[in-house]
Amino acid sequence: MVSCSSPKSTPSTEQEVLKFVAESDEKTRPCVRTYENDLARLSLVGAVGLEQALTAAAADGGRAADEHVDSGVPVMVVETVLTGAVDKHATFSTRLFLPARKVKEKANKVRMSISDDILSGSSSRNILTMTFRQVVLQKLWNFELVLLIPL
Repeated sequence: MVSCSSPKSTPSTEQEVLKFVAESDEKTRPCVRTYENDLARLSLVGAVGLEQALTAAAADGGRAADEHVDSGVPVMVVETVLTGAVDKHATFSTRLFLPARKVKEKANKVRMSISDDILSGSSSRNILTMTFRQVVLQKLWNFELVLLIPL
């Protein structure tokens, strides 16, 4: 296993990340991106642009954000997993930590520009996965590379 961390103090536990997101007024938010197949796993932890992350998370019309806001949870953790195109054992995942109310506000704006049939059914989940894939990691805080030994 190989790993590297930024010398700058960054949130390390999920509770610290959630507190950071709830209290932050910065223009970036934490993100975990993982690439995995039968032989290795690469996890990248860093920061993504707030506006890009909000737009990606609002792409489902705000369904996930509505659930969080309705239950009184201020911070939402949303993850999408995409199977590799060539290798069916490979996955690509993106996990975003976002303020639920801001995602809901962005979703209201998105709903006005997208037709209802796109936001209904399984296509909304596909849109969420595609938009998460487009989120760009702007700062790398740490990474972990795990090489797996085939049996």
